[in-house]
Amino acid sequence: MKKQTIMGVIAIMTIIAVAMFAGCVEKEASEPAQADAQMPTPTPTPTPTSSPGPTLTVERPAVNIGNSGA
Repeated sequence: MKKQTIMGVIAIMTIIAVAMFAGCVEKEASEPAQADAQMPTPTPTPTPTSSPGPTLTVERPAVNIGNSGA
């Protein structure tokens, strides 16, 4: 490869790397801590006790394999 092509590829890769890392950096905000203090605490709901429900019985039809008797 020519020297100019290599320098162009390095420049493009540098710009892409800077753009990627710029999206990862953000300032730490102190507002969420205040918002959490204002949120009401959810009250726990009692869980219903489970009782055994109705059961379902499946009966399979009888299947005769072999001669039908004819």
